Amino acid sequence: MTNTITPPADARRVYPWEFDSTGRSRWFDGSACTAGPATMTITGRQYDDGTVLRGVTLQLGDAELLDADEARCLAGVLLAAAGELDRLTPSPGTDRR
Repeated sequence: MTNTITPPADARRVYPWEFDSTGRSRWFDGSACTAGPATMTITGRQYDDGTVLRGVTLQLGDAELLDADEARCLAGVLLAAAGELDRLTPSPGTDRR
């Protein structure tokens, strides 16, 4: 059943299918960008009906504090990620594949 579902076009890494009380789904990673000590990744979950839910994960590594330049750089990366999510996420009422 799930072997006929094509991964999302933006997926760079696709993880194995998992099963829980809501059905089968799999995680995937999309684009990633590093800004100073932070790494941002577009990450999503694809369900067995083909629908996709995407979001942004942010890892700061060992950094506890960002200086002003790092914070500005991170802000730019997050704004770009938000734009990418907007492009990849259909408007309400349209197909979410």
